[in-house]
Amino acid sequence: LQYLGDLDGARELLEAALQMDTRLLGPNRGAVAAQHLSLGYLALERKDDAEARRAFEQARAAYLVVLGPEHPDLAYVDKGLG
Repeated sequence: LQYLGDLDGARELLEAALQMDTRLLGPNRGAVAAQHLSLGYLALERKDDAEARRAFEQARAAYLVVLGPEHPDLAYVDKGLG
């Protein structure tokens, strides 16, 4: 939906998936971190900097637990945080 321009619809689906995965897997899992990351980039596209920062910080916290501080995937989070 994001690529079709339906940013609100994409946000709703990502948030629903995030809630489900967090409930089923717990907050510190790769899938949960990836959804926070996606929500962060979506928020940037929607020009919502505060929501983007929150999502990127949550992604970073989960990735640190799952992957460790030296993992290259953290670069995607750092890019989003600017």
